[in-house]
Amino acid sequence: MGLCNKFFSLKNIAALTVLSSVFILHPEAVAGSHTAARIDILKSMVRTMRYTADLVNAKAAVKGHIDPDGYFCPKGEGQSCTDDEKIKMRCGFPDATPDGIIRALDFNIGLKEDDKPEPNTKWLYVYKEWNKDATQILVTQKGLPIPDAFQSEDEWTYKNMCYIFYNTPCFQDPTYYKFDGNLKGLQIRVITDGC
Repeated sequence: MGLCNKFFSLKNIAALTVLSSVFILHPEAVAGSHTAARIDILKSMVRTMRYTADLVNAKAAVKGHIDPDGYFCPKGEGQSCTDDEKIKMRCGFPDATPDGIIRALDFNIGLKEDDKPEPNTKWLYVYKEWNKDATQILVTQKGLPIPDAFQSEDEWTYKNMCYIFYNTPCFQDPTYYKFDGNLKGLQIRVITDGC
């Protein structure tokens, strides 16, 4: 039997048929694997954010940085930072601001703005400042849905979305039960309904 005949044997045709039914006739099978990969990537970014925030917190403590709500220079002893290098702190952690956690991450993460084209970066973020005590950063991969609404208490905010929610460290809202227990550190959540 020649090479063509071996390739087109009944066994190989059956195998190709099964594969094509999975990948062509059932795209949800492919989408499921993409969904799992997107979720894994988001969870990796969450671990990176948490590690970065903890590292900045530890560096600030070791350097004797006393003001938990000021700016912190992450450089070594005797070195000074420019305003563009200082990390905004809240409760001893990078704040939920562009000059807080986004600067601390030191990634190429672009700001997604309504009236401007999307930045040419793999990761995007949106930022909301409610008042001097409450800010939020939402981070996602380019091409994935990210909400325009920031009201974290609205359940619909989390539907059909795929992003990371980084809230003001030690944020306290006595009117909302979901923030209980966040008084001593970070609040980072992953929303994956739309991944």
